[in-house]
Amino acid sequence: MLAWYKVTNMEITRTARVKIGLPVEVAETFIAAYTAACQFASDVAFTLKRPSDIKELNTRCYGAIREKFNLSAQVTCSCLRVVVGRYSALKVLKRPPTKPVVFTGEPVSLQGGERGRDFSFTKKGLISLTTLEGRAKVSFEGPPTLPTFIKDWTLGGALLQVKDGAVYLLISFDKEVAEVTAPNNAVVGGDRGINNLLVGTDGKKQVFFGGGHVLHRKRHYQDVRASIQSQKAKRPTRSIRRLLKRLGDREARFMKNTDHVVSKQFVAFAANCGSPVIALEGLGGIRESSLDKGKWFRREIHRWSYFRLELYITYKANDLGFTVMPVDAAYTSQGCSRCGYIAKANRKGNQFHCQACHYQLHADLNAARNIRLRCILARQARAGMGPLSVAPKVPSLLGTSPLHSSNELGGGN
Repeated sequence: MLAWYKVTNMEITRTARVKIGLPVEVAETFIAAYTAACQFASDVAFTLKRPSDIKELNTRCYGAIREKFNLSAQVTCSCLRVVVGRYSALKVLKRPPTKPVVFTGEPVSLQGGERGRDFSFTKKGLISLTTLEGRAKVSFEGPPTLPTFIKDWTLGGALLQVKDGAVYLLISFDKEVAEVTAPNNAVVGGDRGINNLLVGTDGKKQVFFGGGHVLHRKRHYQDVRASIQSQKAKRPTRSIRRLLKRLGDREARFMKNTDHVVSKQFVAFAANCGSPVIALEGLGGIRESSLDKGKWFRREIHRWSYFRLELYITYKANDLGFTVMPVDAAYTSQGCSRCGYIAKANRKGNQFHCQACHYQLHADLNAARNIRLRCILARQARAGMGPLSVAPKVPSLLGTSPLHSSNELGGGN
């Protein structure tokens, strides 16, 4: 009998980029004052025994910031939280500051919420927000999903910024999704790669997202960039620098759109499988581990947007009440998804051939099945069904049967 694993309610957050009709001069003055206030607080925090002590910093700086920089009470508190956050991050990274943290062009942190402390949406279709001159009501335009966010989601905070001669609010919205229950084997495993951007499986069905067109486009941009840079070396004009920037922006937009399309289709595949849990291998530190590899491999690894793809999958899955679980990536490409035998010789390019049980299939699909099995075992452990493992039991090379086949764990071949 299958055990059921219950996922508690989770709060998801989305950010909408909204263009507002606030004059650029007003916004730039506000940002300059806010940045100066952050720097003032940073200089004071550096002199404290504990720079991340919000109470001490508030005692030292609150009154001076309000009087000197003409910030409202709420914006002043936001300023102090930003400064404390920077010093807290250094503490976590174990990098004690040797000089005050420097702030330049800091976006103004505004608080929304039900009370609309620093900004809110009015009934007349405007945005009311705090400025140095007081409260201002301005027009706005945002993405097509903005009306749904305003109506059905909880208003969070926002960042005021100026970019390309326009004023924007990056507004966060929060929502609590309904809890989901599912059997422990209701898992879709996903293996990310360069040749295949993503391979997913629920143990019976699978989906491949090839990366050939991405590699072709990247190489095209690389060749064009190399040609332009050779011209820049001979004649470093302003137009050539602008051309390089436009080319980089175009490539970034292409990759961002590709990650959106792949993540959307992959989550749709998981939904069609009836699986509320998606398992992805943890790829943290992969760039550091590739330093001893070849030049081509290092370049592709550093241009690989694996983390952004994971973020897109996570937030799209959370919208449906699905959870995304990371699993250990060690040996997922070398271990057999049928018997668990691990050997480097098992994989040659895109082909996987187990040296123990002679099982054969596509190497990326085999890795996706291993990721799925590890997630199932982890969920079983959380449900109290047994100890956590990282792979099925490995049979001896004499032909004894494995103790845990993929069918017993809810998978197929």
